[in-house]
Amino acid sequence: MIKHVNLWKFRESLSPEEKDSVRQGMKEAFERLPGVIPGMIDCVIRTELGPKSNADCMMECTFESMEALDAYRGHPLHQDIAVNKVRPFTIDRLGADFEV
Repeated sequence: MIKHVNLWKFRESLSPEEKDSVRQGMKEAFERLPGVIPGMIDCVIRTELGPKSNADCMMECTFESMEALDAYRGHPLHQDIAVNKVRPFTIDRLGADFEV
């Protein structure tokens, strides 16, 4: 199995309310994908990070294989979320993939 983790930093121009709305939109969109995208086992968006965190939102997903993760990256549903719910609101992303 493969873990896929992303950390996002939001644009400073967003108000706290806008950041909350973006987090909720990301959570609702990404957490619907397991069972829809083949090979995606689970996906959790963490919206309540600790006060010393320098990220605004975190995603942790599990995939059956690296091939399933690669297919997810190009899947139209994932691309739609990235284009409409993530990229317009973020200035930075850190990612890591590892076998578990």
